[in-house]
Amino acid sequence: MREFLAALRQYHALEHATIAVLYGKTGGRRSFLGHVTARGFCVHGEATKELVEEAAREALERLQSGERELAISPFCGANLALAAVLVGIAAALALRGKNKAAKFPKLLIFSALALLASRFLGELLQKHLLTSSDLTGVRIEEVVEKERGRRWEVRVSTPALRSHP
Repeated sequence: MREFLAALRQYHALEHATIAVLYGKTGGRRSFLGHVTARGFCVHGEATKELVEEAAREALERLQSGERELAISPFCGANLALAAVLVGIAAALALRGKNKAAKFPKLLIFSALALLASRFLGELLQKHLLTSSDLTGVRIEEVVEKERGRRWEVRVSTPALRSHP
């Protein structure tokens, strides 16, 4: 199980890096969304299979060459979830007490601080828990274009996943 989770962290890093490379290749004029699977990751968006494969191979090479910052994305879904949780907690704290006039300003201030903190904490969460930029031994096995819309899957083989379905 530990090896499987380690592989998922590697795939998450490669997914982030691939999308960052795609944005660079398209000048940020297209939108992309990704998610990790048990065997790699999927990229959804406005790109051809060839462009996704090229970006994934470049991302893998750059991560393996030490560009660890490619593994961290400000657009990661975990950042959004963390922001929602922190703003919820901030709102609950701001709305406590009997002074109704002070609740709204406290709500704005606490929520803004929670959003600012979520960006920093989200990057830490990705760096130390959700991604691994150590992609030693990772390779791209195949790129398959799905039939529903423009959907691609990049399957990445690692020794950890060869024993998993």
